[in-house]
Amino acid sequence: MNKGKIIICFILILLFQTACSNKQKENPKDMNKESMELDAIKTSYLSDCPNFSIDELINNYLDNAKWSVEQKNNTYNVSGLVNENGTSTNILMQFVKDGDTISLKNVLVDDVDESQENNYKLIMKMCQNAEDKKREEEHKKWLKYQEDKVTKIPNGYVTYQLNVNMLTTYNNSIFPDSYIDLYDYTSKIIVSRVKVLQVLDKNDNYVFDPYNTEENREPSKIIILITIEDKERIDYIDGKVMFAPAQ
Repeated sequence: MNKGKIIICFILILLFQTACSNKQKENPKDMNKESMELDAIKTSYLSDCPNFSIDELINNYLDNAKWSVEQKNNTYNVSGLVNENGTSTNILMQFVKDGDTISLKNVLVDDVDESQENNYKLIMKMCQNAEDKKREEEHKKWLKYQEDKVTKIPNGYVTYQLNVNMLTTYNNSIFPDSYIDLYDYTSKIIVSRVKVLQVLDKNDNYVFDPYNTEENREPSKIIILITIEDKERIDYIDGKVMFAPAQ
């Protein structure tokens, strides 16, 4: 290779490095701006579903969600899969920003444009799905709290079970965190103000489960919290106690 060719190659290398360097200097700013705009979209709310952000709707509904930005026309795309009834469907959703307003511009299902009516139905479905999952998570926390009530008890106390029915609970007037008095067969109070931890039906379901909307549960047993000494008193009379809401 002669000297002229070497000089030309050297110049081309310098130009290439300069171009790459300029590109690297510009990209971080562009990427940061794009990331900030995208975050603003994700944390926005649609008027048809004001209780959940767009990001929450997407994450609760689409698998493998991927976002992209078309800055020229202020369009923000997210694509992913919906798996229902053993079938996977490709979904592409396009959001647009007009001032401070974010709206759903278009939806493609397996590359087919959906009507505006179907777009609205999809948002409503996603909104309900997010609501169901939120309720499910809250129910799990509530169930864990109920479990802890009978497993994490103070020192010197024990749990005790009493069999009940609708009549003896005064038509569900005895409920969790209420208090009852325990009586012996002579109607003498042997333990006063005993805390009720749980009220269960015959299948050990929580009668006062606020997330139960499917069945009417009747009380079959209550779990109370008593001291070890009070349990000994109950055992002394073979557990034959009566009870009533605390006076």
